[in-house]
Amino acid sequence: MNIGVHQGDITHTPKPVQAIITPINSGGMWFGGIDRAIMRTAGSQYHAQAQKSLGRIKQNDTIRATRKAVHDGHFTEVLFVIDDLESPLSDVIFASLKAAEEATYRMVAMSAMRTGVMLGSVEKTLRETVQQMRIGFDRFREAYPDSHLNVLIVVYSNTELVDLINELVL
Repeated sequence: MNIGVHQGDITHTPKPVQAIITPINSGGMWFGGIDRAIMRTAGSQYHAQAQKSLGRIKQNDTIRATRKAVHDGHFTEVLFVIDDLESPLSDVIFASLKAAEEATYRMVAMSAMRTGVMLGSVEKTLRETVQQMRIGFDRFREAYPDSHLNVLIVVYSNTELVDLINELVL
């Protein structure tokens, strides 16, 4: 597995990705910046697919939503990972990477989970959040040592977060 970091819009990465990985809660609350970016770029096609699974999902489950209509984003699918803030971020990261591996993705963009409005909900600091990301990536590497998955962690505008990811994850 290779990991990189990019600052910018997750829907318009420098190179196209097969999927965007982003958390949602099991109640289908679409209020995060990543959800708004996806809907701004592709309409509600991905969220409408995820909505059909709500009520039957729990923490760390994933929902794979495929493109139904053409859009100008640099992604084809969205992999939603359920995050009701009931487990460490490392578990959420591992579950999403496992689902990406099982979907045979080779290039994904991942939001910097729990670093925006959810910061402090489970992990109390930005540093602790990024450390949990690292633990999830390391756990995935142990479980899938031959994985060819390339992960681009996308941060919209927080340079402190980019620096922490470079220091603690890469």
